[in-house]
Amino acid sequence: MIKKKSFKNLFEKNKSDILNNRINSIIVGKIIYIDKEFVIVYTDLKSESYVSVKEFYNKSGELNINLDDKFTFILENLDNGRGETIISREKAKILETWEKLKYFFKNNITIKGFIKNRVKGGLIIDLNDVEVNINSFLPGSLIGVNSSDKNLIDELEKTELEFKLIKIDKKNNNIILSRKAVLDINNRNERIKIINSLKVNNILLGVVKNITEYGAFLDLGKVDGLLHITDISWKRIKHPSDVLSINDKIKVKILKIDTDKLRIYLGLKQLYNNPWNKTNNKIYLGNKVLGITTNVVKYGCFIDIGNGMEGLIHNSEISWVNKNINPKNYFNINKKIISKIISIDNSFKRISMSIKKCKINPWKIFKKKYKIGDKICVKILFITEYGIFVKIYNYNIDAFIHINNLENIKNNVNLFIKNNVINNKLLTYVYKINYKKERIYLSIYKNFKIYDIKKIIESNKIIYAKIIKNNKNYTFIALNSKFLLKINTLKFKFKTNNKFIKFKIINYDKLNDKLYILIFKNDKNKRKNI
Repeated sequence: MIKKKSFKNLFEKNKSDILNNRINSIIVGKIIYIDKEFVIVYTDLKSESYVSVKEFYNKSGELNINLDDKFTFILENLDNGRGETIISREKAKILETWEKLKYFFKNNITIKGFIKNRVKGGLIIDLNDVEVNINSFLPGSLIGVNSSDKNLIDELEKTELEFKLIKIDKKNNNIILSRKAVLDINNRNERIKIINSLKVNNILLGVVKNITEYGAFLDLGKVDGLLHITDISWKRIKHPSDVLSINDKIKVKILKIDTDKLRIYLGLKQLYNNPWNKTNNKIYLGNKVLGITTNVVKYGCFIDIGNGMEGLIHNSEISWVNKNINPKNYFNINKKIISKIISIDNSFKRISMSIKKCKINPWKIFKKKYKIGDKICVKILFITEYGIFVKIYNYNIDAFIHINNLENIKNNVNLFIKNNVINNKLLTYVYKINYKKERIYLSIYKNFKIYDIKKIIESNKIIYAKIIKNNKNYTFIALNSKFLLKINTLKFKFKTNNKFIKFKIINYDKLNDKLYILIFKNDKNKRKNI
């Protein structure tokens, strides 16, 4: 008998422990009695439970319950001390509401509701698909319309709206909604349908709604398209606003459709003939064209040469003589300029123009009239530590006298100029000409190397030359009345009492203007370059 009682006590204790572990969990109960003030619920626990009838009213204040209806409850207390089991229908509804919201949020399911009232920064929404009134906030920026437009908000209050859950916070009883996200989804689906109905090369009428530095966005009717700056005009434009304005209505051609990103790329210039495909009598290599400057950049100037085509005048094609022209100081926008077409690149659609080639080339005239050793009068421009820059009279060409060609007077150049410049003219001699680089070098000496190097090398003769001057770094020698050479003697020194030098020319580096010689000294050959 004792054992049976012990087993029964143990069983009841174990059952009680199991039930106690279910405190604050959801249980299912059946309505067995309905009164005006309370409802009796059977839950298969120690006793039936009494639940206030108020907990069964829905959000609209209606009571829709019947006998034998089953509902969920939260088990609050197994025994309140009076043998009653305490359960709550209200708490179960709150828990189920949050679980439902969590499910909607996780699975991106939209939820419906009505605008309850307006507050600072947005609207309070009453959600339809939940049993408990949990205030949900819709920020003004996520309404999908202008929140300051009272009439629009009034219209929205009359209709059931659909929202997307942006944030749910059960701990702080906080729910954030977005109507804009739903509209975006709907718009996306509609855009997909519209874009799928369009085809490349379709011509549409669009309205310019926004202009940026890289192009313009057009409203094509429920979908937008991008008109890139390079597809606006066949000629070069600095900014789309040079051609387009907001609210302009224009026809455009569909160039490309990106179905993945739902983007439409448009073209305006493609509606017109490509000037590069047309035969234009004016656009031929060597033609002189009257154009209008459209844009000045650091490397030159762009000019409109008509028929939607542009050419570039590079800095190097502005002047024959001035190599350091700043285009921004030389050109003005919308000015007429005559230039010559010097290059047409059809593959890159580029035309190169030249102003200087419309004029006589002074270098060609100079080349025909002057040769090495000829006299020439110049005007001194400025003096530097490594030489004198001058301008050749009647040719407007700059030339240079290197310090090496001023050896005897380099320590007192200003005195030399004072004594030798007459009527602002200095008499010099042509020393070297580089027509490829358009450079002229002059000398104040009459006697310098004007010999035929090739003939001297082929003769293989030993040459005797008089030493004119001998200093730390160089030795100057005179072959005869016409030849004056300078030898680099940094690594090879002559005796100061030497009056003559014996050598043979073995090679001439024309590119660097250097002679390679063999010097005979004490019967030993020394290879030098001069």
